[in-house]
Amino acid sequence: MAEFGIFIIDRASGEIERIARGIRAYQLRATQKAVIYVHSTVPPYPPKPIGSSYRRTGTLGRQITTEVRTVGIDVVGLIGSPTVYSPWVISEKRVGSRGPQAWMHQGRWWTLHKVVREARQKVIEIYRQGLRELLGLK
Repeated sequence: MAEFGIFIIDRASGEIERIARGIRAYQLRATQKAVIYVHSTVPPYPPKPIGSSYRRTGTLGRQITTEVRTVGIDVVGLIGSPTVYSPWVISEKRVGSRGPQAWMHQGRWWTLHKVVREARQKVIEIYRQGLRELLGLK
């Protein structure tokens, strides 16, 4: 009788592993789709202010990137920019000792926080659709 119990436990363990792999794959796919969507909604670079002599390089706009990473059991989607000055241009919050958005950029530049907030409903739908697919509900 004990051998039968071990068989059931082994079989259940295998099924749990299969389900866990499916959930992890769902998390990764949905998060990747979500960050790509959010990145696609980043507004265009704002025009240079009239009369400004500042030479713009476009670096900030080119360096906005996304990443999906696992942190323990969590899957995390990130969008941001590695430029040291980005918090003063596109952040609503302090990032270390930098930011938030400087007064001269307010009203001209969008913020990544606002971009993410405005994408929220579509991101939720991306996860819901992924869950329906995972459960075979399409």
